Amino acid sequence: MDRAALRAAVMAASNPPPVPLKVPGLGAVYVMVQTAYTADVARELLAKHQANDRLNVGRSLATILCDADGELLFDVGDIEDVKALAKLRSSVVAQIFDTANDANSVSIPEGVEPGKA
Repeated sequence: MDRAALRAAVMAASNPPPVPLKVPGLGAVYVMVQTAYTADVARELLAKHQANDRLNVGRSLATILCDADGELLFDVGDIEDVKALAKLRSSVVAQIFDTANDANSVSIPEGVEPGKA
């Protein structure tokens, strides 16, 4: 791969599309695929709004639930948004987090050791 092709591949990979998820009772929702940038933004938002109010799961969900274009649907700083998200059934929350974890995991090809090219 030449320099121009590599650069084009990196630029395309820097904006991954969200992952669709069908949730019973909600229909299709989308989970954001985190990049280094969006992960940093999410960490900053969560730290800024962290409170001992039992709404941190709702805040975390607000950093990953998005529309089909990848725009976040909920505001981490809006108490009504995070309360509503925190009140989702635990099975729904688990399904969303599982999808987010899968979308953000890196699978290592068989026979390749991590950290080795």
